[in-house]
Amino acid sequence: EGMAEVTMRAVVLESFGGPEVLAVGEAPRPVPEDGEVLVRVEYSAINRADTLQRKGGYKPPPGASEILGLEFSGVVVESRDDGSLVGKRVCALVTGGGYAEYITVPKDLLMFWPDDIPMDVAAGFPEAYLTAFQALFLVAQGKLTEAVGSADNQARRVLVHAGASGVGSSAIQILKRAGVGQIIVTAGSAEKLTFCKALGADVGINYKEQAFDEAVKAATDGQGVDVVLDFIGQKYWEQNLESLAPDGAMVMLGFLSGPKLDGPSNLAPILRKRLNIHGSTLRARSNEYKADLTRRLWAFTKDGLLDGSIQVKIDSTFAMADARLAHEHMEANKNSGKI
Repeated sequence: EGMAEVTMRAVVLESFGGPEVLAVGEAPRPVPEDGEVLVRVEYSAINRADTLQRKGGYKPPPGASEILGLEFSGVVVESRDDGSLVGKRVCALVTGGGYAEYITVPKDLLMFWPDDIPMDVAAGFPEAYLTAFQALFLVAQGKLTEAVGSADNQARRVLVHAGASGVGSSAIQILKRAGVGQIIVTAGSAEKLTFCKALGADVGINYKEQAFDEAVKAATDGQGVDVVLDFIGQKYWEQNLESLAPDGAMVMLGFLSGPKLDGPSNLAPILRKRLNIHGSTLRARSNEYKADLTRRLWAFTKDGLLDGSIQVKIDSTFAMADARLAHEHMEANKNSGKI
C-alpha cells in the first residue's frame, strides 16, 4: 500500500526518429522535492529543441525528465513547503517534462499568470521570451539598457533574424518596449515581414530577395547595427560581420544552416570593428541563473502582457494524442507563432 507508483499520461518516445515515434503512453507521475511544486499541465508549447531531441540529437541535461517539453502552463496542485501556491495559475521554462499531465518545477522558476489572459498564451510565453530577453540584455553585455522606454536605447539599432519565429517575434516586442530606436528584421516572405512590422519592426528584409547586409547598410545610412541576434550560423556569418557597427555585438543562439563555416572566411572585421561575438544557451544554465532571469523578465514584461503590448502569437493547437502532427507542422516550417 502506498508503494504502487502513480502514473500519468504523457507523450513518450518509442525510439528516436521522425514524428511517428511520438505516442501517448503511461509515465510515472513526478513527486515534488523540497522547494518544488507539482503542476497539472494545461498546455505545453513545442520548440525546435524538442524535434532535435526526438531525433536523438539533443540529450537532456543530467537530472532532467526524459519526457519532451521545455515550457508549459497549468495549475499548482501540490507544494512541498508553501501551501499558498496551490491553485495558482503558472507557467515556466523547464529542462523537460512538458508533454505530460503533471510536472514538477522549482518554485523559483514559476511565473504567476494573470487571470484574464488565456493559458495557451502562458505556455507559449516562457521559452521565447526568456531566450530573447537573456540574449538582448544579459548576453549582449551592456549594449542595451534593461528598462522600459529607456532613452539610452533610442540611439541603438538591432538586427533580428528569423523575425517571425518564436524568439524573433518576442525579441521585436522586447526591443520595442525597451525603446530601441531602429528594429530591423529578416524573414523569408512578405507575410512574415508584415507580421513582424505589426509587432513593432521598423525595417523588414526578405532574405530571399536581397542580400541582408546591403539592406542593413542602406537602412542605417551605412552605420550598421549595434546588436545582431542570429539563429542561422554558417550561411549568415560573413553578412552578420558586415552588418555590425564598430563595437557591435553578435549573439548566436543557433545554427539552423549548420555550425561549420564554408571555405575561406574573413576574420578581419572582428578586429577592425572591435566586434564582440557571444554564444548562449539557456537549457543547461543553473536554476539560480534561471530564477534571476525569470524575475527580471517578469518585471519587464508583466504590465505589457496586461495592456496587450506584449503578445504571444499562437499559430495552432493540437491535442496531446496528436503530438506527431504538431511536430510535422513545425518541421514543415508552416507556423507563424507558437504551436
